[in-house]
Parts: sequence; structure tokens; C-alpha cells
Amino acid sequence: MTGRLFAALYPSAAAVTDLELVTAALPSLKRPAPSHQWHVTIAFVGVAGDPAPVRAALAEAGGRTLRLRVAGGGAFGRPGRDSVLWAGLEGDLAGLHALGDDVRAALDRHGVAYDERPLRPHLTLGRDDRDLGPDLALLDAYRGPWWETTELLLVESSGGEYRVLDRYPSRSS
Repeated sequence: MTGRLFAALYPSAAAVTDLELVTAALPSLKRPAPSHQWHVTIAFVGVAGDPAPVRAALAEAGGRTLRLRVAGGGAFGRPGRDSVLWAGLEGDLAGLHALGDDVRAALDRHGVAYDERPLRPHLTLGRDDRDLGPDLALLDAYRGPWWETTELLLVESSGGEYRVLDRYPSRSS
């Protein structure tokens, strides 16, 4: 295994299609992330030589059925630097954080190291070194369609491409 692993939720196809319309109208963003890669990272593992403990942990933690929608946005970084433009979420954020806690606890039990930074639910829309103020203004008013999560995914990122390795069906929370 040469890629970096992470546990993620992907928005529904309808949510992606709706958000694509908004991102196409963003006036400043010059390096958009491909929409098929938009996701919410639940836990970032990094490079794992043997993915078996990660798989076991995610199978144990399982997914949760959550009702979410893309809403608002923000930026990580400062204007003039390589800032990350992101879209936020609304809905069952308490359930989303509980899922993050479940996944991290399972990773701990299986001895898997992960990035311990707090969960900040968002979808990365792209990167730019320009002033993203006009994009932020457009995103601030955005409220996408609601969707329910159906699965937690184990994803490998390698060379800028994402590949789903495993799917863990959601259950009622």
C-alpha cells in the first residue's frame, strides 16, 4: 500500500450536482478540486503498510445514518497564500462528530495511528493564492439539498487520485 488512507463520507449525487452549479459560478477559484473527489474526512490515517487493522477498525465502528446538507463555506489559510476554499455542512453535526469519535476509538483499539486534529466537517472545493472573498460571499448564501449518508468509506489517495477500498453500510444512530 503506497497511498494515504482516510475514512470518509461522500455526499449524494444530487448534492454534488447542485454544488457543481455553484462552484461553476465562483469568480476567483482557479484550481478547483474534481467534484467526484468531494468528501468529508472522518479520520485521516496516512500511509499504512498493512490496511487490515484500518479495515477492522472501520468495520467495528461502522457507519451512521446522518441527514446532512452542504451549507456555507470558508477558507483555510490567508489571502495571498495557498488557501483552501471549502463548503460547510448543516444537519446532524452531533451525529457526525459521534461517528468521528467512534471511528477514532476503533482505530485506537486496533493500534492504528491517525491525525488527531479535531474533526472540522467540510468539503474541499479547491485551492488558490488569490483573494477568495467573492467566492466566500457566494458560498455564504448557499444551502444545498438534504441527503442521508448511506456508508462510511475507506479511501486511498495516491498521486492525486482517490480509490474507494471498502464500504461500511450506515446504520441508524
